[in-house]
Amino acid sequence: MRKCFYYLFLFVASILLGCNKNSGTEGIPSYVKVEKIHLLDNPNPNTEEGSLSEDINDVWVRTSNQDVGGFEMPALIPILEEGETNLRMSAGIFMNGISTTRVAYPFYEPFDTVVNLVAGEVISVSPKVKYKDNIELLINETFDFTNTTFTKSSLSAAEYTQTFDEDESFEGAGSVKIVLNKDEKNLRIEGVEDYDLPIDGRDMFIELNYKTDVNILLSGFFTDDNGLVVEMGMVGVRPTDEWKKVYVNFTSVMFDNPNIVSFKPIISAAMPDDYAGDEAVVMFDNYKFIYLQ
Repeated sequence: MRKCFYYLFLFVASILLGCNKNSGTEGIPSYVKVEKIHLLDNPNPNTEEGSLSEDINDVWVRTSNQDVGGFEMPALIPILEEGETNLRMSAGIFMNGISTTRVAYPFYEPFDTVVNLVAGEVISVSPKVKYKDNIELLINETFDFTNTTFTKSSLSAAEYTQTFDEDESFEGAGSVKIVLNKDEKNLRIEGVEDYDLPIDGRDMFIELNYKTDVNILLSGFFTDDNGLVVEMGMVGVRPTDEWKKVYVNFTSVMFDNPNIVSFKPIISAAMPDDYAGDEAVVMFDNYKFIYLQ
C-alpha cells in the first residue's frame, strides 16, 4: 500500500479553522491528482545542470493559505479550499537514499499553477520542474571519456575501468564498470584533485546513478582550515539490479564539521567473504556535486 505522509495535524487544523474565503464546503475537500513530476531541461544557457536523470518520488504541496504536505506519487491530495487557488508543487526525493528522510529537493525549481478547485471533485495536474538557474556544479563527472576526474587508489585491488557499450552504460557515451572477483575483491577510486568548498552554510548535495551487486560507499578526504586531512564516510547504497539514483546530503556533513574547507571524493566497494558468486559487478555514472551560487 502506498503511503500518504502529509502532516495530518495540518489537515485537521484546516478542518477546525476553515474560515478563509476558499475553505471547502462544509469540510469536504477538493482533490488534486498528481501521477508524476517531470524534470525538464533548464533553457538558461548559463546554467550547467549535467545529467537530467532523477528519482523524484514525492510531491510537496502548498497553497496561498496552507502547507498541505508531502505525498508519495501517484497521489490524490485532499485540499480544504475551493475556487481559484494558487498551488506550489515541489519535487521530493529520498535524502541519502532513505525512504524515511523525504524532503523537497532544494535544487529543483518549484512548479506554480492556478487551479479551480471544486469540493468533492478531482483535478489532475502534471507538474514540470527544472534545475534552478543559480545552481553550481563543483563536480560534474559523466564518465563519458577515459580522462576523468577520478583515478584508481593504491588501496584498490581492482582496476578502475569503464564501459562504452551503449547496452550497458546508463546514459551518454560511458559509465564506470568494475568487476570484482576472489583475487580482486575491493575497488576504490579517488578524486584527482581537492575541491574548495563554500563555507557559508548553503545547501550542498552529491548525486550519483548506480547499479551494483555489492554495497557502494561514498566517502571523501576532508581538509580543515588547519590543514588536517581526515577520511569520512557519508552514505552507503545497497545492491540493486536496476539503475537507481541517490541524493547525498552534504550540507549535514558541513554542519557537523564546520571547519572543513576542501573535499576530495572517494567511491569504494568490496566483495564480502561470504558472497555467493564468483564475480560482482559495480557500475555507476554521473557523479555531481551541486550547490546554489
